[in-house]
Amino acid sequence: MAITEATSQPTDAERFGRILAVQRAAHLRDGAPSLAARLSDLSRLKSVHVSVIHLPGLANEASDRGSGMDSDSQVAPRSRRAGCR
Repeated sequence: MAITEATSQPTDAERFGRILAVQRAAHLRDGAPSLAARLSDLSRLKSVHVSVIHLPGLANEASDRGSGMDSDSQVAPRSRRAGCR
């Protein structure tokens, strides 16, 4: 009979450490992105963010699940948004 070792899931700290290691290696390999590349990335991020926030029916579906979204708007109340204090 073979004994199998239980494989445990990596902790959040281990996963975060791996992500940082990959980012660090990329930075050392490629250097910092240019201003044009950073502005392009921010522009693309903004367009994705805006399109996701304004998806039709998102507020209604989210409120059905009890997420705290305002039913009158497509955006969560400021106090419920991530990162807002």
